[in-house]
Amino acid sequence: MEDAYAKSVAEVLQAFGVDRTKGLSDSQVEQHASLYGKNVLPQEESK
Repeated sequence: MEDAYAKSVAEVLQAFGVDRTKGLSDSQVEQHASLYGKNVLPQEESK
């Protein structure tokens, strides 16, 4: 989703098929991870 920051919470939840009170189901988590990648930050190199 582009410009998610400019959308309402309801619009973002609907776009991703998320229930506001329950969050993502296990199958949705797996599906989203394969579509969008895992939710991890890249490691920074040590200075």
